[in-house]
Amino acid sequence: MTIHKKLLSAAAALVISFSAVPFNAYAARTNISVSQEIMAEAISYSYFETVEEAGAYVRAELKKHTTELHIRLAAKAGAKDILNDILSAAFAETGKGDEGEFLRLSIEGYRAGTGIINHAPAIDISFFYNGTLEEDMAAKNKADEILAELELEGMDEYEKTEAVYQYLVSHVVYSETENNEIYTAYGALINNDAVCQGFIQAMYYMLTESGVKCRAVMGKGNGGDHVWAIAGIDGKFYYLDPTWDSEFKGKTKWFFLKGINDFDENCDPVRHIAGSGDPKNIAFIPDCTVESFLPDYPISEYKYVRSTSYLKGDINNDKIVDVYDFIAFRKGLIAGFDMKAGAAADLDDSGKIEIADAVLLRRYLHGLSDEKPADTE
Repeated sequence: MTIHKKLLSAAAALVISFSAVPFNAYAARTNISVSQEIMAEAISYSYFETVEEAGAYVRAELKKHTTELHIRLAAKAGAKDILNDILSAAFAETGKGDEGEFLRLSIEGYRAGTGIINHAPAIDISFFYNGTLEEDMAAKNKADEILAELELEGMDEYEKTEAVYQYLVSHVVYSETENNEIYTAYGALINNDAVCQGFIQAMYYMLTESGVKCRAVMGKGNGGDHVWAIAGIDGKFYYLDPTWDSEFKGKTKWFFLKGINDFDENCDPVRHIAGSGDPKNIAFIPDCTVESFLPDYPISEYKYVRSTSYLKGDINNDKIVDVYDFIAFRKGLIAGFDMKAGAAADLDDSGKIEIADAVLLRRYLHGLSDEKPADTE
């Protein structure tokens, strides 16, 4: 389950369109100083006083799938790295589902070249997108329809996250095909066929639009490039990987709201390794290690534990532990458990719902065990 290499190998070197320097996707970025007269003949530049203004402009253009941008930045703006400074501002979290990580994940790669005009920095950027503007719009419309169907209003952060996650792992399959759509929310929500990048772009949009803070985490999984996410619940952040949980179609969620120390408790050896970013393209390939996230996104050491009232063994939530709960348990193993039923079904507090729990429930119902499984939690 790998993220397409084109996401994580953004063009690190770009040249101004009229330069004789060749484009090399893996070379170091080349800075070019040229005269104002030469630039003026070829390109019309948009001028900004601050990095934030330039970033807002780029963000708006990315949402329109603009392919070429030409920017002049005031010398007093103090940009130390005009490319990464402006892109970092463009990808900043705004609380809108179609900005931030959604835009970062929509881009296949870019080319950029820098220059100097009257002692002030200038930059040319060409963007390449995974999908089309029409596909982005279709994906967002579909996501809005799904959110309406899920009826999230009135739910807390956990309930919203669980509902969105359950939808994705139940409806989207990991793609075995090869086309650009599988890397997008369009592939996930319209075709129900995507790789990790598509899963996370869709989840980011849906959670962010629902009021749940979410960020993408780029790194390695099973030895290949991979992307998963963190989501904020009750002031802390937890890891989620809907791509890997899609294999179980929502019946089991091994990678849902886990912490630093137990994200990979169900796989051996450890398989999720957050990437430390690319210094030359840090805005596009950011540092996703725990240390980089902690100041703004305190990641929990352990999985989220839902504090809610339920009875152990009361699978159908009727306040009585009886044979109907055993029937509900069997159905839950096939169709998946809802929030309270799932908590009630973990009779041995192992963090997993499995046959061992069914055995404990059956022994109690047949009088073979004196330990009542229905203690109040």
